[in-house]
Amino acid sequence: MSQLFLWLFISICIGILGWGMLRPDRIYQYPFYMAAIFLSFMVPQAFALIENPGAAKLEAIDRVMLMCCLCSFMCWMGYQLKPNVGFLNKIDIPIDEHKLFKAGVVMTIFCYLIRGAYASAIRLASIGGGAWSGPVTILAFFYSVINIAFAICLIHAVKYPNFRNILVAIISSYPVLEFAFGGGRRQVIVSLILTIGLAFFYIRRYLPPRLLSLTAIVGSAYLIPLVGQERGVFWAKLFSLQFDQISWSKGLDYTLGGDILELRNAAILMDAAEYTGQYSFGTGYWDYFVFRFVPGQILGNDFKDSLLFNLIDRTKLESFDYSIPGGTTPTGIGDSFLEFSYFGCLFFLFQAFLFKHIWLAAIERKNLANQVFYVGLLANVSLNITHSTASFFADTFFQFVFLGAALFYARAKPEQLEHGELVTSSGITKAK
Repeated sequence: MSQLFLWLFISICIGILGWGMLRPDRIYQYPFYMAAIFLSFMVPQAFALIENPGAAKLEAIDRVMLMCCLCSFMCWMGYQLKPNVGFLNKIDIPIDEHKLFKAGVVMTIFCYLIRGAYASAIRLASIGGGAWSGPVTILAFFYSVINIAFAICLIHAVKYPNFRNILVAIISSYPVLEFAFGGGRRQVIVSLILTIGLAFFYIRRYLPPRLLSLTAIVGSAYLIPLVGQERGVFWAKLFSLQFDQISWSKGLDYTLGGDILELRNAAILMDAAEYTGQYSFGTGYWDYFVFRFVPGQILGNDFKDSLLFNLIDRTKLESFDYSIPGGTTPTGIGDSFLEFSYFGCLFFLFQAFLFKHIWLAAIERKNLANQVFYVGLLANVSLNITHSTASFFADTFFQFVFLGAALFYARAKPEQLEHGELVTSSGITKAK
């Protein structure tokens, strides 16, 4: 059955890609993007798992492949549901785009002020063994605001390409570039590409050729594991034109070898959950939220622990003659199953339905607030496949807090609309 589920999984992903190819703007829409991540990251692991199951039983492989089929299909199904007009009206917030640009500048200045302390904290953490805790996590939390600032400043610069706006966009991009290529962070690189691509699509309606999009998906199957192994060394070799020192198939060959597979983690965790009957029933999302946003070093670890449900004894789940290798994840497939069994796939249906509303508000209603919000959420959503579905709610909360503060400042006042101010493709400008 695992082979049947594998080819069904591949067929679903290819079908969604075909749906996306019918209309060029769909390459930035949620189903196409998720299908691309499934194909480039999950499919190679699926082949490797079936060929080299390791500690995973045949039944466990069947289960994880069926879950892959369900989750990928829900990414498309949720997008086909009829949008809620009332919800669309609520998120269609009129924005004074020039005030939002000022907020983006303030965010950029703030990030540069803490940049030195953040870099020093990371160096100290690496000396101490590489574990991020204490001041590093707090500084990383606030430093991530630079991604929101960059999106705001870039969209404004693309719309009003004068010297000042372009300079501000370049300045706000530097920390993102440094973190993406210096640290070799794959998710940050994806975020950078999406931010630039969507900014030009919002304002200029520029779209990459279909062939380039398909080539990028195929290339990602090689690049994702390769960059993960070599981190910043890969980009150092690439930018210094040392192409002969780059083994392009190294990462994919390592994945197909099947020695360490995130999908195997998912298969065994799912098998253990099915055997023990231990599920989180959604409390795992709350536990992750507490883990990420409640600072134990300030409020105390005992207080932080008291907020956790911890319905799953993960040491028991991982005792099936298998331990999860360090630096690997349970994937969003395994993570969602641990919450609600097969019903965990409905997470992706909910997520697709939400993304459809944000897309409609950003593109059809040309709402600036949703344009920036969409960039921030889509840039992180790949982690819901590769790492964990729980991170989505934390990422959404982060956007609500920091982008929400900027939008509160930049929200157009009722008198602006009453006095005939012009609604543009990305906000409110002065009346003609």
